[in-house]
Order: sequence, then C-alpha cells, then structure tokens
Amino acid sequence: MNNNNNITTEYNLTYSNIKDQYQEFVDKNGPYKYFVTITLSRDYNQYQLYDRVNFLLKALSRNIFNSKKNEILLSGFCFIESSGNASRCGKHIHMIIKDNIKLDAKKPFEDTFNDSVDRVKVMINGDYIQKNEFDRACICVEPITNQKHLIEYLTDEFWKDKDGNFIKPIDKNGLVV
Repeated sequence: MNNNNNITTEYNLTYSNIKDQYQEFVDKNGPYKYFVTITLSRDYNQYQLYDRVNFLLKALSRNIFNSKKNEILLSGFCFIESSGNASRCGKHIHMIIKDNIKLDAKKPFEDTFNDSVDRVKVMINGDYIQKNEFDRACICVEPITNQKHLIEYLTDEFWKDKDGNFIKPIDKNGLVV
C-alpha cells in the first residue's frame, strides 16, 4: 500500500471541504449586489495593498452614504489574487459588495465607484502625489447575476493561499486583517 496516495487523497478531501466551507460562509453572508475587479498596475506589499483598498472603501462609503466619519458603511468580501505579474496587469483583487438600498440612490454605483477611485492618490515615501493609484481602465464594476456561481469562481484560487491572506471580509474598519 502506497502511503503517498493516502496523503494525497486526504489532502484533496481536506482542501475540498475547506473550500466548500468558505463558499458556504461567503454565500450565506449575502446577498451581494456588485462584483468589482481591480487589476493592479504595480506591485504592492500586503500592507500597502490593504491601505490603498481601505482608503478606496472609505472614499466610496463617504460618496454613497454622505458619511463624515472615518468608517466604512459597506460590507462584503475582498479576494486578493496574487497570481500574475503586476507589470502585465496580472495581479488583481475582486470585491463583492452586499446589497444596500443606498448603493444606487444618488447615481449608478459604477459611477460612484469610479468617482471614489479618483480620490485615491499614489503615496511615495509617505507623501501623496497627484496621480491616481488605480487606473480606471483596469477596473470593472458589474451587477451580480448568479451569486453562487460567482462565489465558486472567486474561491477557485483558494488553494494558493498559504497564509490566510486570500479572502478578507469588509467591515466598518475596512479589510479585516
């Protein structure tokens, strides 16, 4: 009897079970209304990326809810895919944003999202420069039509996550890290 086959089988079953649990957890915390993809044009370390995404989420929250507080009134999940090469627009993040009556109240969510993107400036050595952090041409915002299928797609890269940074809930403080 080959022990390697047993280990491989057990690993595959464990991975499949964990992935299914993640899918169920994300799905039951919906419903989600919008799916956002941001393709990154430069490399970020983990904490720079969290900072820039949180800044974007705060700007978006202020634009939607007219909130002056420094908190995020949106919720959902962020999926960070580190595969690919940022110089070829390969690295990207996905967000699913929970439904909220105010998302489209003032104007279409996609327009509000793009306006918020324009508020996120590049930071170099602690100083902001007058250049947008995210390129609008590398952003896609679309309504969710099949939540279950989308969550299966989003968790497809789950097996590459070695240190728990692949999926991050979004709460009032931003990405939960």
